Amino acid sequence: MWLITKKILNVIDLMVGHTVSFFMSLFIIFVTVILWFVSLYFLFYLPFDGNLSLNELDNLELLGFFLFIVVLRRFFVRSGSVGESFSEIVTRYVVISAGAAAFYLTVSCLILVLISKKEQLGVSDFQKDDIYLVFFVVYLVALYALTPLPKLGWIPKDAKKHDSEKVQETEPASADSTEDKTDFFTDSTGNTRADSMNTDNKQ
Repeated sequence: MWLITKKILNVIDLMVGHTVSFFMSLFIIFVTVILWFVSLYFLFYLPFDGNLSLNELDNLELLGFFLFIVVLRRFFVRSGSVGESFSEIVTRYVVISAGAAAFYLTVSCLILVLISKKEQLGVSDFQKDDIYLVFFVVYLVALYALTPLPKLGWIPKDAKKHDSEKVQETEPASADSTEDKTDFFTDSTGNTRADSMNTDNKQ
């Protein structure tokens, strides 16, 4: 009876566990996508002040967009060079963007609430004093730092092959030298010169 009950409880536990894991995965994906859209909102909407025109951007914001293009291109090129597929690259990019947005929102909200004594937060609070430019810095640093890179190769492969060939060439020479040494100290009968000298002294 106890074994049957244990099996039933085990099956129920597995079913509940898989169900909770599935919905938790969906929730994480949903939150990640939402934070990714938030990062795009901070990148491509707030700098324009609601008017999508390049005239709304100052030199610092133009520099931020230029650096974003450079860092984003580096991210995709480097990710492809280490063998990641396009879906893996996009997934990594979305996760990094969501993480940067979550970090920025957490820190900026704490600053606005604790230092500025804001009881209610709105989009205009992030536009004041160009606070959203801090997100550019956080985002670009995160995207640059978390770009997958190949391992550092301090010694070129050609140099390694050249060194291995040198070792292979020196090994037979050393073997021949040992044979020559043994031939020098032994005669045709296998006796060493020291043995022959001892027999001569006895005579």
